[in-house]
Amino acid sequence: MLSAPESLLLAYIEHAKKYPIYRIKINEDGSVITDCYELLDNFQPELEKCYAGVDELPKWVQDKLAVLMLLDHNQHDQEVETVGRRISENIFWVFIGESGGDNT
Repeated sequence: MLSAPESLLLAYIEHAKKYPIYRIKINEDGSVITDCYELLDNFQPELEKCYAGVDELPKWVQDKLAVLMLLDHNQHDQEVETVGRRISENIFWVFIGESGGDNT
């Protein structure tokens, strides 16, 4: 069962038709796993699947994560426009816009 309102989910689908959304998971050991949600033809993700730590991520991702980490992980309805959303304590969605990853 989905917890987000249908209108919000549809908005993310529309976003993914134009720009990718990255799911970033920071594991307990500090390693990072990324997934890319996109609906674009021939898209090549900018991020590797795994990183040893946050400090190995590209700077634009580190900057967006720094902003998202300020959000309360217990409030799931918080989003920072053009930056992303904090999904849980260690899972984040990072948005990409028209200028690609460097749109901070």
